[in-house]
Amino acid sequence: MARKAKELTTYSRRILDHLRSHPGPIPPTRAEIAAALGLHTSSVQNSLRQLQEFGYLELIERTSRGIVLTELGKS
Repeated sequence: MARKAKELTTYSRRILDHLRSHPGPIPPTRAEIAAALGLHTSSVQNSLRQLQEFGYLELIERTSRGIVLTELGKS
């Protein structure tokens, strides 16, 4: 069962907002997200996992740009 958006961490909310506003069809890498938001890549990875758990996105394993927003993540 997906948790409510209000339970997202601050980092997760910032990353989701960044992904929503990212231009173009190709998603950013974890390193690009970290650099843009001033975070460590491990914080980005942990937040991406949380966002996947909550149903906001899907992560494609072994792919640097393997981040796909779901319909919930786009709204």
